[in-house]
Amino acid sequence: MNRKYNYLIILFIFLLLFYTCDHGLKPTEESQSQKSGISGIISYINWPPANSLFDLRLVVFEKYPPENILDELNAGRAHVHPGFGEEGLPFPVDTTSYVMELDPGYYEYVVVAQQYGSNILADWLAAGQYDTLFSDELPTPITVISGEILEDINIQVDFDNLPPQPF
Repeated sequence: MNRKYNYLIILFIFLLLFYTCDHGLKPTEESQSQKSGISGIISYINWPPANSLFDLRLVVFEKYPPENILDELNAGRAHVHPGFGEEGLPFPVDTTSYVMELDPGYYEYVVVAQQYGSNILADWLAAGQYDTLFSDELPTPITVISGEILEDINIQVDFDNLPPQPF
């Protein structure tokens, strides 16, 4: 009879351990909440007529110039903020603050993209790009470090003076 109770106690302890240890060696909540990405302010001037602006998105590309936007997006080499299915960046406003999560890595092109027509697959222009050297027309690349938000990735959008159009 005692042997039967011993087996039940061992079984109970095993089940207790099994159901309370469901995640193994799991990172603490603090380390899980550390996000990687970029943040900054987008400033706008010289807004176009309302009927010529359909959408605005912040897009980050791994390579510059991007060869084909759709291919880059489908392959995960381009990232959009706000994401698809969400409302785009607000307009017309003077400024917009943003925080965009990104995987750690090197990104060559950070751009505000403007949809100027009804064709969501083709009617896009670069409206402004992240650029710290205004002596050339090339965008400034960024490096996102794991667990850090890279700040001050600020972009000036002047709808009367668009950057070079890579797409």
